Amino acid sequence: IKKMKTNRIGSLTIAFASVFLFYYPIERYVLLAFEENGEALTGLILLTLGYGSLFASDFLSPILIGRFGIKRCLIVAAGIYGFLGFAVAADVGLIPLIIMGILMGPAAALLWNATDVYIIHVFKDGKEQVDESEGSASGVDDAFGILFSAFGLAAFLGLAITSTLLVTKIANIRQIIFALSLLVFPAIFFFSKIRDISVPKETVGGILKAWKSLTVLRMASVSVATFVMFGLAATAIPDKIGKIVGPEWNGYMQCAPFLILIPSLILHEWINKKVGKGKAILFSILGFIIGTVILFFADSKFPLIVGIAFTYPGIPILFVNMFTLLEYAPKHKVNAVNSVMTSADDISAFVTLAFSALMEWQGINLNYLFLFALSMFILTFIAIFPFPLQGENFGDDIRKRLENAFPE
Repeated sequence: IKKMKTNRIGSLTIAFASVFLFYYPIERYVLLAFEENGEALTGLILLTLGYGSLFASDFLSPILIGRFGIKRCLIVAAGIYGFLGFAVAADVGLIPLIIMGILMGPAAALLWNATDVYIIHVFKDGKEQVDESEGSASGVDDAFGILFSAFGLAAFLGLAITSTLLVTKIANIRQIIFALSLLVFPAIFFFSKIRDISVPKETVGGILKAWKSLTVLRMASVSVATFVMFGLAATAIPDKIGKIVGPEWNGYMQCAPFLILIPSLILHEWINKKVGKGKAILFSILGFIIGTVILFFADSKFPLIVGIAFTYPGIPILFVNMFTLLEYAPKHKVNAVNSVMTSADDISAFVTLAFSALMEWQGINLNYLFLFALSMFILTFIAIFPFPLQGENFGDDIRKRLENAFPE
């Protein structure tokens, strides 16, 4: 809180957290509503379509951000989120819900891409410090740590509040979502308070060039591992918990990844300083590999807990570090490189959810989704391992590679 008061990320953090305080209960409601009507597959397909449109929108977001500016893009994105929340609270039919789910893609793409680019441009090269007393070379790590700690807290609170109110029958889901959706107004207000900055305009050719860079794709593999893990946390892991512990815990366990994100500011900084960013990323992915194998074979509470203990702690480390990798990109290509990174996020979430939908449709046990995730984690491990992982060599190597790939 002290850091938020003394830097330029306070308004952005409050607005960002406000949006996700009501978004995840909406996402949870969509699946819950269809499950209650015996149409769990339809709900999963709807969510998959949303992530598919999000991936498609990631490609165009750099162009829109360069054309209209960061502040305008954030305000428009928040407005679309709010409109969706009020529409869901009004209990619209399936077709309007599908249309709004697809519209959520452009909104989410603008929100995430504009936020990432804003932080890199404001805090890169130590020109803006989140906490100058720390004397760090750059405020990027601190800024993303603060932002995602607030994001994790907001998502956790939104899901926990919704689950608690539903279990206790204090309010129904539409009443909860309507109340939470009112947060769109403070979100828009605080987005309007951030300093608007101009970023270099991007072209389709420039974005395609970023996609052709092997270094960028290797960086993006970290995003893939992170969001495949989030996909497991939304599908296979709750399914496993429901079978071993009981379905009443599903809603709360979906909060767990976001709860772990809350201390990400302290956790990722401390680990990065101890072992270096490269090793922190590699060890987290190794934890995913071990944990996924344990979860695949888990048939009782003890291995279930052990598997989660191996996987979930790596989520905040990767979640923050995958965005801080953008710091190594030349400023004139941050927008394009970030587009590849966020596209990797959404491709992985889309594919994971699509596999889940296909398995539900074919009546295949979701437990096999762990094997798909395991293959993704191993590929990411292979992609990251060749980078020099000792100390600052990791970042210096990536920076030199990107500067050579994208000369000014």
